[in-house]
Amino acid sequence: MAMPLPKDKPKPLPSVIQKAVSSKQVLKDPPLPPEGKADTKSEYSAEFEDAWSNYPKRAGGNSKQTAFKAWNARIKSGVPVQDMIDGVKRYAAYITATGKEHTEYVQQAATFFGRSCHYENEWQIPKSGGSYGRDVNQISTPDNSIPPGFRG
Repeated sequence: MAMPLPKDKPKPLPSVIQKAVSSKQVLKDPPLPPEGKADTKSEYSAEFEDAWSNYPKRAGGNSKQTAFKAWNARIKSGVPVQDMIDGVKRYAAYITATGKEHTEYVQQAATFFGRSCHYENEWQIPKSGGSYGRDVNQISTPDNSIPPGFRG
């Protein structure tokens, strides 16, 4: 047999606790950043903004803030800013030449500026006549030779 429910009503929480948990207060007052620390999202250096504007666009995520952290880590380790900007320009030319813009094959900028130092790569543009310069609508010439030892 089921037990009857208690007839007492629950007691309301003290007003101090109610104020601390009030959803209205949480929605009205967003947390402030700690004193002395600025909001890093809006404070990118001019050099980084230059590199970011030249960086090839990709499909999928590419966090500017994470890339900026990697950028600053390289600067702190002694990498000249111009080396990274030049690397971005070489990489952007390579991505454009290989037709990979706006694809998932473009590295995330945080990886590019990361510990592996991809900005130092040459990123040479492939010579025409390779697989990138081939007309995909052209049919190749058939090979009519029969290999030795083939019985058909």
